[in-house]
Amino acid sequence: MRGPARAAEAPPAAAPTEVGSALHLCHNYRQLLHALVDAQRTAGPVTIVYLQDDLPVPEAVQSPLADLCPNARLMFLYDRHMIARFANLPGWFPGIARRNLRLPMGGGPLPRLWCPQEVAGEHFDIGYIYHPGFFSAKVFAGLCRHVVMRESGMNNYIELSISPFKAVLRALTGLSPRRQVWGEERWIDAIEVEAPEALPSSVQHKARRMQFADVLDQAPSGLIREAVRLLAPAVGDIDLPAGSAILLTQPIDELGLCTPAEKREIYGYLAEALSRRGYRVFVKNHPREETYRLPGTDEMPHGFPIETWPLVHSRQFALAVALHSASLAQSSTKFAARKIQLLGGLDVDCASLDDWKRLIGESLERHFAHI
Repeated sequence: MRGPARAAEAPPAAAPTEVGSALHLCHNYRQLLHALVDAQRTAGPVTIVYLQDDLPVPEAVQSPLADLCPNARLMFLYDRHMIARFANLPGWFPGIARRNLRLPMGGGPLPRLWCPQEVAGEHFDIGYIYHPGFFSAKVFAGLCRHVVMRESGMNNYIELSISPFKAVLRALTGLSPRRQVWGEERWIDAIEVEAPEALPSSVQHKARRMQFADVLDQAPSGLIREAVRLLAPAVGDIDLPAGSAILLTQPIDELGLCTPAEKREIYGYLAEALSRRGYRVFVKNHPREETYRLPGTDEMPHGFPIETWPLVHSRQFALAVALHSASLAQSSTKFAARKIQLLGGLDVDCASLDDWKRLIGESLERHFAHI
């Protein structure tokens, strides 16, 4: 059984090009589990590249995790290390320029023309990219004949604001200088998401439906359970009392909807509202967030996919609540008896904390009127 390739600066010898091979570029545990399930169902060779920047896989877990899927090669790399190896423009150039252009020595001048030594000489028939914003996404997409972007979360469904400098670069490449939509990149051929109809109209023609709950249902017996045990062992020790609610937070501050301090107050207000209704509130932070405690709540390990809860525990949460989460958008949600999606989307116009609290309070009242 092959263990994981290490993120060493002295890479192994180049492997020969494989025809019909697949590559997955992941950066959180949910995506990693999806890739492992896919690898079990794929006849050809599979390479899974896991970016350690946001949610690292502990080194002690890497080899046991690779043993769960012996036909896949796992590589644990850092996006920031890839950028450092690519960038050779003088340091006074803006960071966005150094990440997208280099002097043509020791590799191509653009990310998609530059190949990291870990996969030198390799090309892949299909590549699955879960977050196009990483530098490594453009690099590995350049090695793939067909590129599929898979859902990463709320970012897929909204138009993102961009900096003035990035707006200029986008205009020069024929993209909108006003707003950014995930999946609009020309190098992304298809998009797999939970709700294709909810995507911005400019990318709906690329989209097809893919539900993570269906992926879990198709997983080989014991694979997900053992992977969760390795990645988040504390989950199995949680004692879930009757009448418990799970609150799924999201990085709404990163989207420019509020400040980090306001985000904590928004979710604190929501947790308190649930507590007043008699629920024991567990909080699971989004994998891209720095974890934070909310008064009067219990903390959940933030890295593991909440959809895998039924594979680890026999008892459901009485209620699951989020502002707008793909985990609750699924009709087949199994980890909670009831679910509340407070917002129909994230195209909200809240100018103050009072606006947020009013919107949340009104939405809770409407939902609880039917419970």
